[in-house]
Amino acid sequence: MPRRGHNEGSIRKRSDGRWEAMMSLGDGKRKSFYGETRQEVARRLTEALRDLEKGLPIVRDERQTLAPFLESWLETIAPTLDTRTV
Repeated sequence: MPRRGHNEGSIRKRSDGRWEAMMSLGDGKRKSFYGETRQEVARRLTEALRDLEKGLPIVRDERQTLAPFLESWLETIAPTLDTRTV
């Protein structure tokens, strides 16, 4: 299999049998995705790269509470709204 290009992430099989996809977020941090099949993690990696390119938040943590979600949403949507609406 050929090597992936820069900023395309990486996919590997872990010693426990699961697959891991890893990508750089640009600020020195990395995000990992885990799954039972290579196709599953490849799909999640592709979705995350697409969201990153669009400026959307990368796959949110499933345990996120309402307050952090609303703060993140407001930061994202505020530039498109009138100041009185915000």
